Amino acid sequence: MGFRDDLYTCENIIGYTGQLHAFPTVYFMSEQLQLCGHITQQHPFQPNIGRQPPISMRGYSFGNEPNESGRMVLVERVNQKIMHTSRNPLIYVDYKENGRPQNYAKVIETLSILSQAIYALPNEKYLGTINLSDLSKLSSTKKGHANMMRELKHLTRIGQQNDMSLQQMSTMGNLKDYSRVNFRGRR
Repeated sequence: MGFRDDLYTCENIIGYTGQLHAFPTVYFMSEQLQLCGHITQQHPFQPNIGRQPPISMRGYSFGNEPNESGRMVLVERVNQKIMHTSRNPLIYVDYKENGRPQNYAKVIETLSILSQAIYALPNEKYLGTINLSDLSKLSSTKKGHANMMRELKHLTRIGQQNDMSLQQMSTMGNLKDYSRVNFRGRR
């Protein structure tokens, strides 16, 4: 039995972000439960893979909006405050990207691909610890360093207990400086 199998069912799939055939993030919504959530299938930060703890639909809104560069991306809000901005737009299961309805066979094919996430990832995301080896993989490039800092801020913001707090990590040295170190002490 998986984490929140009442929400994470094929019937509750509303759409996805990313490429359909490249492990997209799958979004779910249940009017009956008044809950929504998503399953992240692929992410550079391993603990972010899995089923998100459900979010109450009270005060929750979502939609595709232009980001800073004008590209349409999914933006999720709780009580009008941005909770999450995706890197990609939400593609609804029953509609093409241009907003036209898909044919029945295409909807069934899309649902069969997306529903694989339900069975492949039955567990809740585990954002409770920070693994330094994961951080070293993330911080090896400038983009990776930005991802690492975003993940650290996210972990702190959601109030999870971490093996190592940001304050403890800062005593090890400047985190920005780690982006230029290959974790063997060489620059």
